[in-house]
Order: sequence, then structure tokens, then C-alpha cells
Amino acid sequence: ASATCCLHPAMAPSFGKLVPKWMRPIIQDLGEVCRTLDLVDGFSGRGEMGRAFHVKDWSVANFDAKDGIDITTYTGFVCVCGMVMALKEGGLLWVGPECRLFIFFSSSVHARNKTNRWGNVANPDVERANLEAILTAALIRLAASRHVRIVLEQPGNSQQPSVPPMELALSLAGTEKVLTCLGSFNGNPEGPFCPIDKELQLHGNVPFLTLLRRARPKRDGKHEHECYKVNAAGVSGGKDLAATAAYTREFCELVEACYARSLPRIRREIAKAKLHGCLRDECEWESVDEACGEMLFFYS
Repeated sequence: ASATCCLHPAMAPSFGKLVPKWMRPIIQDLGEVCRTLDLVDGFSGRGEMGRAFHVKDWSVANFDAKDGIDITTYTGFVCVCGMVMALKEGGLLWVGPECRLFIFFSSSVHARNKTNRWGNVANPDVERANLEAILTAALIRLAASRHVRIVLEQPGNSQQPSVPPMELALSLAGTEKVLTCLGSFNGNPEGPFCPIDKELQLHGNVPFLTLLRRARPKRDGKHEHECYKVNAAGVSGGKDLAATAAYTREFCELVEACYARSLPRIRREIAKAKLHGCLRDECEWESVDEACGEMLFFYS
């Protein structure tokens, strides 16, 4: 599609306000996209969330760097923009970006704190993590501009939601936050199983978000799984750590069931509000967008 293609009519009312300026040429080049998707599962890992929706006959698309769609590359980001634009009004964008350089255990590497959310940008890995956060935040704003619902998932101690562009995107999308515990969703014997009582923070603008809240369950005895190793050198990952990144099947099935029950309400909310009437003046976030635009080195 060329840059002269018309934008989808459903995007027109809030396009100028919500989509970052640096992103608009990409969206214009994509042109009109047929809206056929119900769920986009971002950073999908093992794909459990998408699978739970697919078996219930929802139309699903997944993306993950391990499958060749890396949003920190130009082609990968454009591909994912197309996926988000293909979501129906009331569809769901579920994203769980990599958390490794935002959590407590890597503090000595990323050096993030309350006065420096970007952390040690001299470290190429931290710079890439920041880039991924910027681009994910832009996808959230694109989704909101098209009246798509969003959920951002991160570990309980992750600082990613506080990075300026992500904080702004979540605010503009009208999200709320709940804490849950993945270890509370281990009831399905078919797995996968979460080996620790992993706390998650969920930021979303879906009406069922509070139904996903769970307290950390009480456990008796020492945990048999080796997720972290503590020694004189510090804390490092154990042999079972990778398993904690996967959603349990019970958790994904609950998300799908809650979304299905909530969809009529979501559609009513969209018809009534269309989001753009609640937005603040655009000048309040221009400085954040300009700073992020300068950091997007792959556009040069």
C-alpha cells in the first residue's frame, strides 16, 4: 500500500491524538486493513494465550522474536502494526514484553530507579529493552485509537510500566492495574505448570480485569523447584526459571471465558464513549513522543 491510501474510517476520529507522530507515516503506508482478528497475543512465548482463544474459534495472531517477528526491527514492527490494525473494534491486544532488564534481579545491570526510569542506556542490552518498551507503548496507543482493548502483563516487580512512554500509553488507554499470582492457576493437570508463586501485574482497560486478581497462595514446606540460585556472586537463574515465563492453561482459559462474557459490554462502552472524548490535550505528551522518536535508531 502507498502513503496515499486512506486510513480506515474507524481510526479517523482519534488518530491525530493517540498515535505518536513518528509512527504515523508507517500507519499511512499500511493503508486500510481488513479487521478480522479477535486477539493479538504479543511476545507469545509458548503461545498458550492464543491457543486458548483459538480452540474457542476466535481469530488469533501471535508474534514473538523467537518466531522471527522482532518488533525492534523495522520490518517486524511494521508487521505487528498490521496485526494490531487488523483487530476488530472490541478486540484484545495482549502483550507481555520481555521483562529481564526491568526486574529487581537485574538491577545491577539496568540501574533503573525512581529518578532514572531509562536506566543505564550505555549498555546495549538496556538500550534494546528500552526500545522494545517504546514500541510496545506505541502499539498500545495504536490499539486504543482503533477502539481495541489492551492488557499489558509484567512480573510484579517490573519497572517497565513506569518507563515514560509506557506510563503515558497506559494512561491514555484508560487502564487500571491489578496484581495476580500465576501459581494460583495451576489447577489444570494438562499444564503447563508454574513452578513458583509468581506475582504478575496486569494493566488493562477490559471490564473483567479484577476477576483475574489472585492473592499469593500459602505453601507448606520448601519449594522443590530450582528457579533462582543465591551464592556469593549474587542471584542467578536456576534450571526451572524458564518455566515461570509461561502462562498456565487454566489462566489462559479464564481470560478467554471472561473476555467472551464481557464482549457485549465492551461493545456498548465503545459505542458510548469512543475513547477520544476522554483524552487530554496533545501538547501534554509531545515531549515524551519527541524524546522517543529520537531514540528510534532503526528508522534512519
